[in-house]
Amino acid sequence: MLKRNLALLGLIMSLSSHAATDTPLLFGNTYISTGDSAEVYGDIVANTYLVTGADAIVKGNIQTGTAVTTGANGDVGGDIKASTAITLGASSAVDGTVCYDTTLTRGAGSTTGGYNCPESTMTYNRDQVIAAQDYYNGLTTELTDVSNHIEPTMPLSVILNPFNDSANITGTNTVVYDAVSLTTAAGITLTLNGDYDWVFNIRDMLSLGAGTKIVLANGSNGSVTWNIGGYASIGAHAEIVGTILANGYISTGLSSKITAAGAYSVSTQSYCGGLFSATSYVTIGASSTVRCVQDEDENSFGMPR
Repeated sequence: MLKRNLALLGLIMSLSSHAATDTPLLFGNTYISTGDSAEVYGDIVANTYLVTGADAIVKGNIQTGTAVTTGANGDVGGDIKASTAITLGASSAVDGTVCYDTTLTRGAGSTTGGYNCPESTMTYNRDQVIAAQDYYNGLTTELTDVSNHIEPTMPLSVILNPFNDSANITGTNTVVYDAVSLTTAAGITLTLNGDYDWVFNIRDMLSLGAGTKIVLANGSNGSVTWNIGGYASIGAHAEIVGTILANGYISTGLSSKITAAGAYSVSTQSYCGGLFSATSYVTIGASSTVRCVQDEDENSFGMPR
């Protein structure tokens, strides 16, 4: 049991810390796309291709199983590694090197820090997402007597207080909630109160209405994990904290914000969150942001100094 727990702890730290370069902020088992002026403060790995919109920013490395296309005036803070072709939009910039097997097409005024370096093997894959989902699913299976069930529709703002709800797992800082599916009305706020590692096991889909906010209460710290058996749809102008692990696709709307829950994970003292699709794609809406922290004092990857 101890060996199993240590292995799982390593897996959770890998998903949530992003301290290592082989753990992305976005992973799609098929493709990933970002809209115009979207910002991703971390690495991206797509099993097939990646397309970024005009003026989009990626403050990290990009790796794909096939091609990468960046939009006009876009910026990539790290390297781009593609198994086939790379197309750089007009006036776009890649601070690192570009690595490809077949073709590099450069738009007018585009710049790179170097090119034609060896393309490496994929650093992340769907098995890592599935292993994490299996672990979180096991929390609900093994701890049903202390996990709370959430109704599939949330029409009004809600505050979750694990101490009052008796949802926290005895002897740990982990809180587990269970739902068949979860849909929120537009404009509501779900507030998570307390210093916990929050886990939401949702067997089907997560659908957040436009303007929905999921936040930690003032003074609260911890991590938040959304473990989704189906797809996740985040509405326009919605704000959500935590990591989303979805079996299906993940889609975020216009001007949405996805960030880490807080300064650290209570259990692992690690940073960051992310969007991970085990079988499908990830799309980021125009002017949306995916980043590790909400603090202003951070470096170019969104990590605390």
